[in-house]
Amino acid sequence: MVKDEKFFSNCLRMQITNDDLSDERIDELVEHCVKYRFDNVMLMINAEEFNVGHISVEEAKPWVEVLKKAKVKLEEAGISVSVNNWIEIGHLDRGRKLKPDQAFNTMVDFNGKKSEFVACPLDKEWLKYFTEYARFLTEELKPEVFWIEDDFRLHNHDPLEWGGCFCEEHIKLFNKKLGKNYTREEFVKRAFKKGKPTIERKVWLDSSRETMNALAEELAKTITSACPQTEIGLMSSTPGAHCMEGRKWDKLLGIFSGGKSKINRIHLPGYFESSGKEYLLNFNSISMGVRAFCSDDTVVMPEMENGSATVYRKNEKFMKFELEAAAPLLVGGMTYSIYDFVGNGAVEGMGYGKVAKQIIPYLQAIKDLNLKFSDGKGVVVPVDEEVCYRKEINDFYDLGTNQFYPAAYLSGLGINYKYSTSKKFENKTVALFADGVYNFSNEELKELFANNRVIIDGKAVRILFERGLGNLLGIERIRPREAEIDVQSYEQAVKGEIYGIKRFRTTCRYDAGDFVDITYSEGSEKEVLTEIYDFYGKKMALGTVRTKNALVIPFEFTRHILAQFSELKRVILSDFVFERGDEILSTETAGISPYLFEGNGFEVLMKINSTLEDLEEITIRINGEISEIKAIAKDGKIEPVDFKKSGDRLIIRRKAGFYSSETFIIKR
Repeated sequence: MVKDEKFFSNCLRMQITNDDLSDERIDELVEHCVKYRFDNVMLMINAEEFNVGHISVEEAKPWVEVLKKAKVKLEEAGISVSVNNWIEIGHLDRGRKLKPDQAFNTMVDFNGKKSEFVACPLDKEWLKYFTEYARFLTEELKPEVFWIEDDFRLHNHDPLEWGGCFCEEHIKLFNKKLGKNYTREEFVKRAFKKGKPTIERKVWLDSSRETMNALAEELAKTITSACPQTEIGLMSSTPGAHCMEGRKWDKLLGIFSGGKSKINRIHLPGYFESSGKEYLLNFNSISMGVRAFCSDDTVVMPEMENGSATVYRKNEKFMKFELEAAAPLLVGGMTYSIYDFVGNGAVEGMGYGKVAKQIIPYLQAIKDLNLKFSDGKGVVVPVDEEVCYRKEINDFYDLGTNQFYPAAYLSGLGINYKYSTSKKFENKTVALFADGVYNFSNEELKELFANNRVIIDGKAVRILFERGLGNLLGIERIRPREAEIDVQSYEQAVKGEIYGIKRFRTTCRYDAGDFVDITYSEGSEKEVLTEIYDFYGKKMALGTVRTKNALVIPFEFTRHILAQFSELKRVILSDFVFERGDEILSTETAGISPYLFEGNGFEVLMKINSTLEDLEEITIRINGEISEIKAIAKDGKIEPVDFKKSGDRLIIRRKAGFYSSETFIIKR
């Protein structure tokens, strides 16, 4: 960014309303920022409750005058200013309509429903309007960063169906690429046809990407010409949905950066307070999923949301937990939507300001380690932005990808993971779940199994078998079994003990998910770890099985399947990954998630406690000798810690509270 990138930045999003309280609100805001060390304010205009639709320059002028006054006072106090218009094409209709002089072409869903407000990004009239308006804002305010909001997308524009634009202009574009004359209905039928990808689907994905990249180029050109020093930041939301519109994150961020900083305001998934475990599931599959597609030089400034900004929605402890848990993103700063946009200003009594201030030294100290996201360690979770180009589907909604779920699953069971966009691995442990199979060609899959150890779920088994690759696992035939329809009732360990209990069991009902009844070839190399029984106690299928080079979990991880977070699976997975797991560690406790990074002559372990338990000491299962461990305290100081290593068990003698994180610097 414009300021020293070595400096951790705390950015407060704030809307100051154009009324008789504006001067008072500005003074309070400056005081609040100085007191709680917000070094940047993202000034909002036309936001939320005061959004008047596609605001005109004339309508905006009185508001901009207020923002200019705020900018002067903030900069006098040493606080830089960014700007955020809250919408580009528009998030949702929300009762807004186009103004009488706005003849914009609006988005249309695949069923033909037309939005009353959300502009189609192809529309030249809207583009002329918005670029003129963006130029006005930039020239008047000369912000450090011009933020593009997350309505910069082709999905989630209620009341339209989920994704894509199928207006007349887009249908013309599709037909031009295809050399056809399809109606919308004919195109949709072919593009989202059940089964393998079609040329129509490829054209739709290509066109979606080109539409948004072309818009990014126009906005970048406009904003940069209005103020060459202004940088452009983008908010990113759910990665699976953006895959459905063909987004390539690094390309898009590069367009916006114009050679300056690539800035990504990654969505943290806690709009309101939930359980810590549920939060981390979403964090690992959403926030970390987006991060996987961004280059190491991206400045990541996640957004800490608070829904409608009430203390009932989120208390100080949970806010602090979110901020600490964001550390594995390797953040360069944080943005805060902690106060509502109705014009109350910064509400000190809510206590959020002091939490934001307290976290700065800790996150700054982690930033000072100069870690790279690509240097993460753990079970490899392969992902690909273009999975929707290759995925076999049942219908349009099945196009959404679940390739991020194994990261949440492994982390939830206390095992570290690493996202990777690579296609080749050597002597690694790889989690190949569900859609992950589509990221590889048949030849790449053969190499993957030949050169690595693979954890594979039932859905991935089905895809492999359908592609004629069942022999990679010694599979002769399969039979899908549906949850709550077929008769599977429980899964039972074949040998060993868990918690001192022989033949430990876990449910196959409720939220255990569908599974695949697998018959292995006679003489195939395998070890049966669990078996599946019906409700009469009769054995009906093999459960988790070890083959020569894989751990086969026959349940289908097409969503977060909570019943699979069982102690039975945790123990099996932990034992499997540790047999050849120099880069892998485990907390041995569900809900305590580890992240491991390679530093310059050291390793960095981040541990997030999403449980409600206070820990007197921290136990980690980790291979190799350790000579020294230091901890980064919450005040940013680096302190030596006492530890004991016995075999593959490491005990760190340091207290760790519930809903908190700890970061350790480890030397071998």
